[in-house]
Amino acid sequence: MNVDQLFFNHATTKSVVAADVNAISVLADAFVRISGMSVFAIDFDEHKLIYQSDKLIYLDETTLDDIKRECANPYWSLISEETLNHLLDIREHSLLADIDIPLDEYKSHVCTIDYPISIRNHELFITQRFTPLVMREDGITKVGMFAICSSNKKEIESTITTSSGKRFRYDFDTKQFVNQIIATTLTPTEKAVLHRVKMGMTNGEIAKSLYITINTVKTHRTHIFKKLQVRTINEAIVLAENNHLI
Repeated sequence: MNVDQLFFNHATTKSVVAADVNAISVLADAFVRISGMSVFAIDFDEHKLIYQSDKLIYLDETTLDDIKRECANPYWSLISEETLNHLLDIREHSLLADIDIPLDEYKSHVCTIDYPISIRNHELFITQRFTPLVMREDGITKVGMFAICSSNKKEIESTITTSSGKRFRYDFDTKQFVNQIIATTLTPTEKAVLHRVKMGMTNGEIAKSLYITINTVKTHRTHIFKKLQVRTINEAIVLAENNHLI
């Protein structure tokens, strides 16, 4: 199986075999090295964990008393019943049938959820980012990858971002993912920073080209993230381009 087949095999109905798991593990190990995030992959057909990175954030702090339920997602075993119900609602409505996007975009979407886990009676928020690896032709995910890091959020939130820059935020009142229109503008300097990031320039190179300090570059990046409500600079670039902000 080559990489294209691994990521875009919509027709398969067979279980994930050892060769597939090995390919996923190689790719996931590489991502862990680059990102430093905690990563695992789940075979949804078999309801089992098929890959996890050597270290999973917070999980080495747990005790037997913390484990609340059996779950393929190791973090979902550490959530309250209330949180579980919220996450099940989000997962149910994150399906292709409930979101107005083409299958080609859905197969590479990223679903981000901030939610609390409980360790030793202390609540810790994490950010969970999910993307499909193998999907059936009807849009149902067979295998998905999760990346986990700590979160500064205080409430459960979820968004879906597509490769074309479309962004949907989960509304807990209507229990739907609502298309989020980017109604903001970037300052000329913020645009200049974003253009240079896209060119592959470092913060130091950007600072030198704009005659500002590195700390000022970082401040502009922070403002861009807040305005566009994104977590990564790549998301910011895609959203800004597709909403004609740069």
